Parts: sequence; structure tokens; C-alpha cells
Amino acid sequence: MRLYFFDKTTSEKRYLNIVASTRHELSTKLGHYNFYLDNKPYPTYNVNEVFAEKVSTNSIPGAIIGGLVGLLLGPEGVIAGAAIGGAIGFGTDSDENKRVNIFNNS
Repeated sequence: MRLYFFDKTTSEKRYLNIVASTRHELSTKLGHYNFYLDNKPYPTYNVNEVFAEKVSTNSIPGAIIGGLVGLLLGPEGVIAGAAIGGAIGFGTDSDENKRVNIFNNS
């Protein structure tokens, strides 16, 4: 999960190099609910303007890795390995979705 906000001057998405599970935790790490961009006092941003998004999807790489491992066991192994790898990747995606929702609803 990564945190971002929209630059009020350029409307570009800007990413924060901070890990936080809630906006309150973010404000604690920043030292305040308000923060600046590039140490410029204007414009001011608030932690409520920060959102979380998923970094990547893990199901597809998990299925590919599982399939490659399954190659060692033959055709049935490819199918079983891809299914298991995909399930593991899906579980990781699901956990990340939960963390994103927790932050965005905090």
C-alpha cells in the first residue's frame, strides 16, 4: 500500500514516503495534521487529503510461480501449482485491499 495526495498546484498525484495504517498514525509520524510540499508553506495539505492505493496485484505472479513449480510434477502439477500460487497471491491482494480500505475510511 502506498499513500498519495493531489498537488494543489499541478493536480498531479504525489506519493508520500511514509508508511501509516490510519490518518491518525500519519499525523503522528508527520508531527501534525497539516503538512507542506517540498518545505513550501503554501499550499497547506491535511492528512484528510491523503489516500491509500494498492501497490500491485500479486495473484498473477503467484499463479505463474506456482505453475513453474508445478512443472516439476507434470501436467497435473502445473494446474495444481498455478491454482495454489494464485490462491496465495489472491490472499495477499485481499489483505492489501483491507489495509487500503482501513486507511481510506479512517
